Amino acid sequence: MRVNRDRHDRGVAPDGSTWKELSPLTLAQGSRKGGPLNKTGRMLQSFHYQVANDTLALGFDGARDGKLAGFHHFGTDPYTIRTTHKAVLAFAGIVARRVNHPGLPQRQLVGFPDSDQKLTAEVTADHLTRVLNRVR
Repeated sequence: MRVNRDRHDRGVAPDGSTWKELSPLTLAQGSRKGGPLNKTGRMLQSFHYQVANDTLALGFDGARDGKLAGFHHFGTDPYTIRTTHKAVLAFAGIVARRVNHPGLPQRQLVGFPDSDQKLTAEVTADHLTRVLNRVR
């Protein structure tokens, strides 16, 4: 969990590749807390894990954050944004009834690379050693 959060803060995918930078239009919107996926910090805060027996499940809480995480993790094809509640859309100085979005680049959020597997094995071995030393 800690390692994955650190990668997220640095804008790095589990395979070590750097996430694609924000577009100039997104940067023009302003009020960014950090790099990609760090405008509010809510997505990373909703990242949790569950352990049941020998199974570990990683994921995102909440319908909205979970859906957005999927869009960012896998990327999206280009799509059209249309107004639903207002007469026009306004974003980064653009005012229009519809906007052709180029799609979101893939920014992998979750993974289990070799480095994480090694770390997990080491932590597990250390824990088992402590438990066994207490029993003796």
